[in-house]
Amino acid sequence: MWAEMCTSIESDIAATSSKINKLRIDGNNVSNELLRSAAEIAKLQEAISNHNCMFCNQEIAPVTHDRMKRDLELCHQQESENKLTHQNILTEINLLNGQLKEFEIELAQQVKNEKLQQETKRLETRRDELSPLVVGMDDLIQSRSKSEQDLKDLKNTMDLSRQEQYKIKSMIEVSEKMKQLSSVQTKAMQQLSSKRKDTQKDIDEKIRQESILEFWERAFDRRSRKSWGKNDSKFVTMRSHLLERSIKDLNSILEEYSNMLGSNSLDIKFDSDLMVTEEYGKRSAGQRKRNQLVIFFALFELVRQRSRFRANFLMLDEVFDALDAKGQESVKNVIDMLSKRISKVFIITHSPSMGRHGHNIKAVMGPKGTQYNY
Repeated sequence: MWAEMCTSIESDIAATSSKINKLRIDGNNVSNELLRSAAEIAKLQEAISNHNCMFCNQEIAPVTHDRMKRDLELCHQQESENKLTHQNILTEINLLNGQLKEFEIELAQQVKNEKLQQETKRLETRRDELSPLVVGMDDLIQSRSKSEQDLKDLKNTMDLSRQEQYKIKSMIEVSEKMKQLSSVQTKAMQQLSSKRKDTQKDIDEKIRQESILEFWERAFDRRSRKSWGKNDSKFVTMRSHLLERSIKDLNSILEEYSNMLGSNSLDIKFDSDLMVTEEYGKRSAGQRKRNQLVIFFALFELVRQRSRFRANFLMLDEVFDALDAKGQESVKNVIDMLSKRISKVFIITHSPSMGRHGHNIKAVMGPKGTQYNY
């Protein structure tokens, strides 16, 4: 029984040490995540304070600026959560270190208890050996008249017996104290069992929180649902959920612009995953350019229909690149159509044909540099 108890305590010590090592690894991971979050927050704060893009030095649009602020708030929130997680891990490590110390003390106490039990058994054996002498004491008293010498011997024997009785009584008291100590140890074991249950509850709660974080990570993931594997192909991300409400209208607008730009033979259809098929990569540069313009104009129309803010201008840069004469003519027709619906259309192009169609050209690149027409 003693050996089994010691083995159990040693197993608890090993398990607790393993938990401490795992928590230290988790703490290091959280520390690394805090460093990464701090770097990301610094970049976002710099971009927000400068109001210009760090790559192209263009002024950041208000929508992008607001989104960057929201990203910064999310980063601060994530950093706070990581700090709280890190503090919880340190607290749990301290608790486990305390438990480990208690296990070591208990193991030493069990070794001491075993030695005391062995000594108690030896004394009880000795008491059993002396019991016949105690029983025979009455016989010796009755035979005191036989001889004085026998009386003296009997007195001596009685004295020895009394001494042994005193020792036995002392050992019995020690045994009672050991019983009390055993009761205390039992209560301590019950407390340790309760702490173990609480620790298991904490572990289960962390597992539950991890599953929730995984759910939201997948829900806001920018990748396709197919990238999560076959088993998760039906999982609906937040982006897919929002896009599915507009996919039907977007595809309808795509079809209209495909007919206007003469790319109806190259079918374009979106789904909520926004995956690019292999057929797109096999198309020529002109075909891909037409597809890109169809998608651009369709998204512009969809945003004007759905957004509260309706931009009353359109800015196009090098829209005629990689297009043949027929393709350029189709794009001009679309631009003319759009210019009747919005106030201003700004076009940056190297195509000389724009001036031949009566468009209002404000600036051209000449031999002496940029020339402005007012």
